[in-house]
Amino acid sequence: LDRETEKSGMENPILRRAAGKVLLGKGQFAAAAAQLAKAVEAAPNDLEAGQALVEAYDRMGKPELALTQALALAEARAQDPVGWTALGDRYAAAAAAADAERAWTSMVEHLPNESEGHAALAQVRREQRDLGSAVHHWRQVIRVRTKEPTGYLECARDLIAMGKGAEARELVTTLERTKWPEHFGDLSGQIAE
Repeated sequence: LDRETEKSGMENPILRRAAGKVLLGKGQFAAAAAQLAKAVEAAPNDLEAGQALVEAYDRMGKPELALTQALALAEARAQDPVGWTALGDRYAAAAAAADAERAWTSMVEHLPNESEGHAALAQVRREQRDLGSAVHHWRQVIRVRTKEPTGYLECARDLIAMGKGAEARELVTTLERTKWPEHFGDLSGQIAE
């Protein structure tokens, strides 16, 4: 593949990704990383190649390279909260709390008027047991997506966990009184939870 690329002067990131994934499956992590790095260099927005490269670095025991690639993935897909969440989790596992916090809050910074970033950050805050912050972000989800029940349900759950039953009851009342589109199904079971 290297000779063919050198001869033609044209890189083939799709073929490199495929070769890298095959090598990864065979446990040849360094060789996989070499192919995947070239694929990512030629096509930085190739999510599949980028994720495979992170995996190759992880399997090689090179967490700093995996972190660098995870950051590049998150930045390349800045509008996708999944990449920022994964990056934040990776930083947290590496005991880099400030970097983890920066990654998690980037979800909202890149999508300030969209519900996805707020919902993802609310989930992170719930896992951290910072329910006050989770409620704040669920309220932002409600503000942006008033015609969807998810923000109401999740905010009520966190309010109940905080011992704020009266505030949760207001949200539940809104859930019960609102005629939701059919594709949300019957919410009574979820409300009862």
